[in-house]
Amino acid sequence: MLNRHIFFWMCIGSALLGVAHRAYAEPFCPPTTAIRTIHYPGAASIPPTNNLVLPTGKSVEPEVQKLTITGRVLDSRCRPVPEAVVELWQRDAYGKWGVASNASRATPYPVFAGAGRAITDGDGEFTFITAFPGVETLKIKKDLYVPQAPKLYVRINPAYEADFSTVLFFDNDHRNETDALYSKLQYAQRRSLLIGLIPTADGNLAGSVQLVLPGQARYRTY
Repeated sequence: MLNRHIFFWMCIGSALLGVAHRAYAEPFCPPTTAIRTIHYPGAASIPPTNNLVLPTGKSVEPEVQKLTITGRVLDSRCRPVPEAVVELWQRDAYGKWGVASNASRATPYPVFAGAGRAITDGDGEFTFITAFPGVETLKIKKDLYVPQAPKLYVRINPAYEADFSTVLFFDNDHRNETDALYSKLQYAQRRSLLIGLIPTADGNLAGSVQLVLPGQARYRTY
């Protein structure tokens, strides 16, 4: 009889430990899909600003539809990654590549920077103000041209591991389905790269995105 009581309480104890283990299991965030990017201008060429439509020193904006992107960088444990350098580059509103030179940024005339840089805060958050990107149209065959999806190209340099690069698309944009890159991605990969957009009161756009890096960030001790 005594042995049965001991066995009973051992089972109860094991069950409670199992519940506790599951309850305090470390969270896991699926990493954002990494994609090899194109047209990276190089760190030295990227203007030191997160406002691509009004770079430092300018007082007049170009006539574009502005897009404000708020983002957050996390590690695989869902913890924020502070002090990560986030670089963004893209086509301009007319679908052209180009990064504004120092000389063009020094003139009084409006200019689109083409690229920018931000640093995540203590919560892993960053912001960019840019223009909604234009698109490229690919010739598939004679008299058949297919528009590619508008994209943002991102490179993140965290302190704890190698640089991470990817490409972001816009949710519910009909051009995604005919885009050469997007069409090759699986459903879960696509979802990790989509920015949801909402119109703002002034006729511009705002969107948000969460970027999850592989690996685990190291935290300072004091």
